[in-house]
Amino acid sequence: PAARALAFRGAPAARRRPGSGAQSRQRWRADGRALRKLPVHMGLVVTEEEPSYADVASLVVWCMAVGISYVSVYDHNGIFKRNNSRLMDEILKQQQELLGLDCSKYTMEFASQDKDDQVLNCQSTLKVLSPEDGKADIVKAAQDFCQLVAQQQRTHTDLDVNVLDNLLSS
Repeated sequence: PAARALAFRGAPAARRRPGSGAQSRQRWRADGRALRKLPVHMGLVVTEEEPSYADVASLVVWCMAVGISYVSVYDHNGIFKRNNSRLMDEILKQQQELLGLDCSKYTMEFASQDKDDQVLNCQSTLKVLSPEDGKADIVKAAQDFCQLVAQQQRTHTDLDVNVLDNLLSS
């Protein structure tokens, strides 16, 4: 299936008029019911030069409220990754403000970058990504492929998307 990109436009959170948590909860429940198919994983790509922690936190909390299990946030400058505690503080603040007493139903954890330390069995998992993510894995996959060629288990013409994918997931 083709991936869809969503663009969110409007006033940043700092300039919006705050609404009551009850109104937000009702609106979000309606949002969740209006969706015919709810994604399991939502990816947010932040391209603003000055990213807003409040705006991203609001989107993450919305994802949690409608039942999206995994949220990935990528920004090309790595600002959120370097300051993930600030983002987490904003998410917790908005969780409390917007979800109120429902807040205890929603848990948010940051997924580790290490495959051995993935967060399991939590309602929502947040992964904060930057351009550096994945580079080490690609280098290791390339080294592994070169080793297979050197051992004559593969030829250089064997490299394709499927082979690389298998090397990345092993």
